[in-house]
Amino acid sequence: MRHLRVHGGFVDLDPQHQDVFAFTHTLDDDRLLVAINFGSAPQQFDLPADTSAAQPLLGNGVGTDPSPGSTTLQLDGW
Repeated sequence: MRHLRVHGGFVDLDPQHQDVFAFTHTLDDDRLLVAINFGSAPQQFDLPADTSAAQPLLGNGVGTDPSPGSTTLQLDGW
């Protein structure tokens, strides 16, 4: 996965969002989606049409992991 983070192309999914920083890193057929809620309140974040969730690697909520293929993320506040 390191090669993806170091060499992958970066795309900010919603640069205008006030609380959520969501982006992808893509290299060849591999893509890493990162979504971070910097706000204190829970956030629902809708992914762009060509993006969906896969297997979560890390999270801070209990029972809030998205199902594979989901296009909406439920992000707990910090």
